[in-house]
Amino acid sequence: FMVSARELAISWSDTPHYWSWSSHPDSRFSEVANLRFVCWLDMRGKIETRLLSKRTNYVAYLVFKLKSGYYGLE
Repeated sequence: FMVSARELAISWSDTPHYWSWSSHPDSRFSEVANLRFVCWLDMRGKIETRLLSKRTNYVAYLVFKLKSGYYGLE
C-alpha cells in the first residue's frame, strides 16, 4: 500500500519558501514534494486499518531521492 506525498500531513508543505510541488519522471504519483529549506521534518500519514490483513506484521518506509549538492542530513 503506497501513500503519495499529497496524502501526508507535512509541516509547512503549503509554504513555498519551504516546499515546492512538481512532477518527477521517476515517481508513480503525479506530484512529488520538493524540500527547499526547513529546520525540522515532520510528516504524518494515516491509512484505514480495515485495508490491512489481520495477524500480519507491516513495515513503513519513507521513500525519497536526494538532489546533487544536498546537505544537512548527517
